[in-house]
Amino acid sequence: MGRQKSNSAKEKLKDQPFRTVTEKKEFVDKIRRETLARLETAKAMEEFTKNSDYAFYKEKFRKGMSCSYGADVDIVHVSLDDDGIKVTISETAKETKNENELKLIGQLVESTSNSLILSYYEAMGYISRHNISSDNSSVNK
Repeated sequence: MGRQKSNSAKEKLKDQPFRTVTEKKEFVDKIRRETLARLETAKAMEEFTKNSDYAFYKEKFRKGMSCSYGADVDIVHVSLDDDGIKVTISETAKETKNENELKLIGQLVESTSNSLILSYYEAMGYISRHNISSDNSSVNK
């Protein structure tokens, strides 16, 4: 029977970078501790920022980010509210028929939204900078 258990353990580790079951267990335990620390940090941030003394922290994200070009009018404004990301596009930008301008507006919306939400997630402790890919197009889990 001891022989079967040994073979079963080796079989489970066959396609993994671990030499022993103990090594894998230690690795998994470390990930669980890191995950719990990240979740508890995010939970604490949510609790603290509900307090009026710390409401300023989220207020920056509620005010959002804008992009403008030349004129004082924002082409794109992106902010957070209780329902998620809110995107506002200027009336002038909405009326454009120029394909290049439409493409630019789409890129501004995408990049500004990504920047705001990634900054928010990092500030609130949901993710850390090393979990963000270099092209900012995805967040590693």
